[in-house]
Amino acid sequence: MKTSSGVLLTVVLLTLAAVACQADQIGASLVQNPGFEDGIEGWDERGEPITLDDQVRFTGQFSCRVVGTTELQYPDFHWVKSADIPAEPNRSYLFEIMVKASVQEGVVSPQVREVDAEGKTVRYHTTESLSVGEHDWHQATTRFVTSNAAANLQVYLVMRNCIGTAWYDDVALHVLTPDPLPALGTGAAVTFDGSPGSLDMRVEPPTAVLTFPAQTMIETTGARFLLRETDDALIISGSQRIGAERESYELRIAPAPGPLQPMRTDETVAVLGNENLELGFQCDSLLVIAPGRDTQFTISGKIGGVWTQNVDGNVQVTDDLGGVGAYPYVQPGTGVAVDLTQEPGDLEQPGWECSYSLGAGTLLGLSIYPCREYDWEKSFEWQLAHTNYYPHDSALETWSRYVKLVTLHQHIWKTGEPGGPYDLLDEAELHRVIATCHRLGLKLIPYMSPYYYIDPEVEAFIEQLAASRDEHGFDGTYFDGLYFRDWVKSYRVMRLTRGLFPDGPMYLHTSWGPPAGRHDISCPFIDTYADIVLRGEGRDTFGADDPYVRYIASGYRVSNAIGLMKGSNWDVPYEEQLRIMLGYNGRERMSAYPSRDDAGVYHWPGEDGTLDTPWTRVYWPLLQQMREQWQAGTLER
Repeated sequence: MKTSSGVLLTVVLLTLAAVACQADQIGASLVQNPGFEDGIEGWDERGEPITLDDQVRFTGQFSCRVVGTTELQYPDFHWVKSADIPAEPNRSYLFEIMVKASVQEGVVSPQVREVDAEGKTVRYHTTESLSVGEHDWHQATTRFVTSNAAANLQVYLVMRNCIGTAWYDDVALHVLTPDPLPALGTGAAVTFDGSPGSLDMRVEPPTAVLTFPAQTMIETTGARFLLRETDDALIISGSQRIGAERESYELRIAPAPGPLQPMRTDETVAVLGNENLELGFQCDSLLVIAPGRDTQFTISGKIGGVWTQNVDGNVQVTDDLGGVGAYPYVQPGTGVAVDLTQEPGDLEQPGWECSYSLGAGTLLGLSIYPCREYDWEKSFEWQLAHTNYYPHDSALETWSRYVKLVTLHQHIWKTGEPGGPYDLLDEAELHRVIATCHRLGLKLIPYMSPYYYIDPEVEAFIEQLAASRDEHGFDGTYFDGLYFRDWVKSYRVMRLTRGLFPDGPMYLHTSWGPPAGRHDISCPFIDTYADIVLRGEGRDTFGADDPYVRYIASGYRVSNAIGLMKGSNWDVPYEEQLRIMLGYNGRERMSAYPSRDDAGVYHWPGEDGTLDTPWTRVYWPLLQQMREQWQAGTLER
């Protein structure tokens, strides 16, 4: 199978990153016993004794040999891991390891696990995986930035569902010198590539030249911003325009930045700024602020919330009409931290107030939502079948009576790994499925994941996505996770992806999403770039009245993307889940995963021309009733 241009680019980028970072390395490797010359000291194998090999090694006397078999206690996820390595928050690291492998099944995947102070996983930083085949010694590498929550790092030598042997040697983990802080004055700090595509989100044409200090008004599809200067501060009043006309917050910026000059104005952004401060008013009603010096930001909330969150300095306040969110950010790799100088107090009542002390290298995002109108037509029309592998034509025929979108999960890719590389398991079968879908009027969207992808850089992932779209003719994409604790990277990848697929469909799973990698706080300005958003995996949800379902999962009057709920941890029967989601103007996917018979042959629901499931018996008829009510103008919204 030929290698895609995206994978080749990834290899090149990783190699260049490693070369570029050599001069920045500080001291020796942070890994204890990096070449296994001190035996097994500093290393542990999951449920097994560590094996040292004095015959196969890259340098020195020994390597670490790991044999994957079905007899292992944990064959699905077997590992050798290092001792804890103390981590510095918001710093760049370079991970390098020499790997040799002979793989009959599964994958070999060196990684670095980042954990917080409680020992919980923040994320895994992965190198490229080695799949079936013979692989001579080569260096696997990745560069990554730790989160603000980072406490320790652990090197993980992972064998996932693997039958075969891997050898590891010369493990290196280096902390790099802090990245330089960005200079202000060009508007680049508060502008982002990509676009809303066909989504109705725009900066309104200005009625006057943007000048300052005279009072200035900027309008987007979803918000209105009034700017005025006092003797000692810049005051910005932000108001909601969709769902309700109301003031959302007042922001006080001190000291006053001085005269602000217009730097850019188009449908995607309006920028005002100088060397002290940059303001970027985005088409999705997000205000992004970059200070060039130490600045105090005080937010006074004009609405209270039914659903409120205050997590790691991120504040979100949502009621039945919409809401507001504040999201501080530090430039990755700079070592800079956010300082929340005043906690907001009672967020359920208007009048709450919080303050941040921020300087160069930080951003503050202020979101007013909903960002766009809810697309009722699409919510009825764009029903989704979520499956895996390559469904038979007969199943697709049956599904086409109910759905317009078909998602293929991760096992269409050769490695079966969420992080790629995204080389097809069976190109002919994929093209058969695409051709059948298009004949039936269906759109085909494949599994990909910015979060898990082998290269942590947004640009590398977008290159891979664009190459796959161009080569195979995908109609859209399904994202399994964004950058859990990095809302700026997540925002960038969603805007760039919408630029690749202006009309969608974009289907996003973000149960543990930005800004904090938690279930209960969200970034509506990110979710809104998706057509469909799936949430709820791994969250214990209690009854019909759990507000998570209304204010996070449904998306209605929040992001106004079509919301789905993964109800595996919901303590109500599935049929009741369907009714509850529809009652909150959410929707539900049709789960169409295949089963496998004793001969190892896959079978998909609907192959015999019939579907008899709660989704077809309960959800589908209720959805059609709602559609008729909407068309008649009698649907309660």
